[in-house]
Amino acid sequence: MRLTRIDDRACIQVGEQHYDIARLSDQQLPSELDVLVRHELLPQVAALATRAPGHDDAVLNGQVGPPIRRPGTIFGWGLNFGDHTTQSGLAQDELPTLFVKFPSAVTGPYDPIVIPQGCDQVDWEAELAIVIGKPGRHITGGDAMSHVAGLMCAQDVSERHVQLNAGTQFCLGKGFDTFCPWGPALVTLDELPDLASLEISCRLNGELVQRASVGEMLCDVAELITRLSRFTTLRAGDVILGGSPGGVGLFQTPPRFLANGDVLETAITGIGSLLNHVTDENHADQQPS
Repeated sequence: MRLTRIDDRACIQVGEQHYDIARLSDQQLPSELDVLVRHELLPQVAALATRAPGHDDAVLNGQVGPPIRRPGTIFGWGLNFGDHTTQSGLAQDELPTLFVKFPSAVTGPYDPIVIPQGCDQVDWEAELAIVIGKPGRHITGGDAMSHVAGLMCAQDVSERHVQLNAGTQFCLGKGFDTFCPWGPALVTLDELPDLASLEISCRLNGELVQRASVGEMLCDVAELITRLSRFTTLRAGDVILGGSPGGVGLFQTPPRFLANGDVLETAITGIGSLLNHVTDENHADQQPS
């Protein structure tokens, strides 16, 4: 099942059509995908999927927004690909490298990434986003995947000077507005039977800068959930960013960062692509919608 947000309304995507869930359910289900996830209503949504074709009155063709607009906690998991870990010169030890992104960083799959005033080291990190659909603490490996509502494609945009200044300020450097585009759909696991084969890629102005498979993650999706739930209760609507492959701008020679006018394309096979134009705060209103 592919779930999208069109004109701020939760939809089921069937082929190229997006069907309003509230209309399909005769207003029995809410129009917010966040609410559907938090209240564990996706099984009821799945039951509507076969009814969607033919309901032309429920088709929406408007603006595509982030599937999850008001997440709970956004957890970032660092150093989860071997090449990125090697390029950083750091090592993953017994405790994970964790940070959080502010919910206000979330933006849509085709919305602009805005470089904040005074910042010139904005970097890219293509990532798999795991949306939690069932709460739990001390979740076992065998039960972990039952806690997943679905997956999205995401960008963990990062301002490196802020991130690495004053010791490390991961939350500040990764938490600016528009620094977490994701989407274009929330895809449930039944649509993705072979997670390890999914390819994560990122292109900057058409140039391939990152590519890896989900199978190269040092901690797979189940292990991320298991390990993270040792430290905190995971709640429906929380999102885990599963780490970035190598190829980020910081570790290129010379370092390379995003600039006004750049176009960043992030993709995960089976889930879809983000296409984000880069602007700065002085030009934000002049970018394509």
